[in-house]
Amino acid sequence: MGMLAFGCAVFTASSNPWNLTVIPVIVILLFRFAIYYSKFSVPVKRLESISRSPIFSHLSTTINGLTSIRCHGIEAHFIRQFHAYLDIYGKLYTHNSASDRWQNLMTLWLATVVLIFVVFLAIYLRDTMGPAEVGLSIVYAINLIGYTQYSALQVFCHHVPS
Repeated sequence: MGMLAFGCAVFTASSNPWNLTVIPVIVILLFRFAIYYSKFSVPVKRLESISRSPIFSHLSTTINGLTSIRCHGIEAHFIRQFHAYLDIYGKLYTHNSASDRWQNLMTLWLATVVLIFVVFLAIYLRDTMGPAEVGLSIVYAINLIGYTQYSALQVFCHHVPS
């Protein structure tokens, strides 16, 4: 996917050399956002993974000791404890999901800036570019949005170093 994004960027730049002015700036900003995102996201993903373990452990222990729990009438205690574990996990999952959405939004915003730049540049230079070049550069800029977003999600949202 990264090579497809690179190919779209190269074709967009080759159809109109002025596009080269915005693409490197956008790539630099994309990597800055990714570094900023990684500093926050990796610890949150680790905490979310750690908070999942007590849920499974509690569920397994509860199922194994179900007869004793019912015999002593302490079902409510175990239900409250399970809900407490779920609340902790839910908070961390929400933070993790929000950070993924933030990265997705920033990637989409930067790719949209490239598309807007390509479209306005095509409108400005309509006399020097043919309609086929304009259409292809816009189509490749739209493809660049999808490929860039997918590549950034694969690299930065799902990669957690050990």
